[in-house]
Amino acid sequence: MVKRTLDNPYKGINAHLHSLAQNPTKHNPTIWTAIHASHIGHIIDYLNNNLPMNYVARPEQSLQIWTEDSQSEEPPRIPQPREKTRSPRPDVSVYRTSISDSHIELEGNNAPVRVIAINPFLEEEITILSAVIYEVRDHEIEGRPVTRIELLSASNKRGGRGEDGYRKNRLEAIRSGTSLIELDYLHQSASTLPHITPYPYGDDSHPYYIALTDCRAGFPDEMRVYIRDVNQALPSKIAIPLAGEDSLIFDFEAVYQHTFRIGRWGIHIDYEQLPRNFGSYSENDQQIVLRIMDNITMENDRTAMSSHSKDAEQIVEQVEVELSSGRYLVRKYRSKTIKVFHIDTGRDADNTKAMLRKIIFELELGVDLLNSTGTKKITRQLGDHVIKKLIAKGY
Repeated sequence: MVKRTLDNPYKGINAHLHSLAQNPTKHNPTIWTAIHASHIGHIIDYLNNNLPMNYVARPEQSLQIWTEDSQSEEPPRIPQPREKTRSPRPDVSVYRTSISDSHIELEGNNAPVRVIAINPFLEEEITILSAVIYEVRDHEIEGRPVTRIELLSASNKRGGRGEDGYRKNRLEAIRSGTSLIELDYLHQSASTLPHITPYPYGDDSHPYYIALTDCRAGFPDEMRVYIRDVNQALPSKIAIPLAGEDSLIFDFEAVYQHTFRIGRWGIHIDYEQLPRNFGSYSENDQQIVLRIMDNITMENDRTAMSSHSKDAEQIVEQVEVELSSGRYLVRKYRSKTIKVFHIDTGRDADNTKAMLRKIIFELELGVDLLNSTGTKKITRQLGDHVIKKLIAKGY
């Protein structure tokens, strides 16, 4: 049974969703462009709901370059010295059409309608948007850009085909005096910033960061980088620089969670399955993800059980075993929940996974506690394997 929830079970970035976005397949194309557009829109909404009266936030063409590897199945790799990369495509939408045929048709009341056949060119390029804050004086229309917020795409990070173009545009923006905030929520591609260790290669590497470059006093000497790990809330009180001494406290965690829920991104995620390219996470973060998956399973099981009056009606498989501590029933329910029932006390074991390990070791079942990837099995995986092994041994 697929386990879905519209609420984000993670604090901060949802590892399942962002792994899905970074690892498209032929049958499941990338969803990053949709996530990107949605999140930038919500950032702009938050800004306009909270900015002082003389400021306004608008969507604007990003500093980033959209390239073919933005939709590839592999994350950008770090190019070797002297390796040539293809020229980036411009980050602007181009829809070129030609009229090849047209004719007049008559509709109701004999009103003429010209019907035109349009043959679109195959070339189609995609706009990447950013959020730009303008200082507006005396009812002027354009205003002066003071701060830009960029949500980075993989193709503009280290090794991506848009990296050089983004670096150049980024430097020009900073030299112009526009403060810059860069959101990097894609862990599989290395940061373009110096002194950021590629994740997960090093104890000081982290999957996510928010970099703030304050340009109000001229070309800056430093930037502030806010580091975040898996299941860690995004910063909620970053002071976004505006003009002069003005600033705005921004809650990145609240806006991200809003994007996740209002965009219904949870319907694409099956929390019974590991995130795509699970090995791209550090060993510690893999264990965090597995704990979250276990928690979701237990919560869903509690909900499923509460809707039925008798647990016995849900049992689809059970095996009785005898251990040094008594007799037990290893039970599998229709919901795929695994429980270990202590016959002597008439109660379920408090820690199912610990009891499963005890059964494996005492009865010498030879069931591996780890997956083929080297990560620990979640409770229902381990329980399913234990039941199969017990049945095979004639229990």
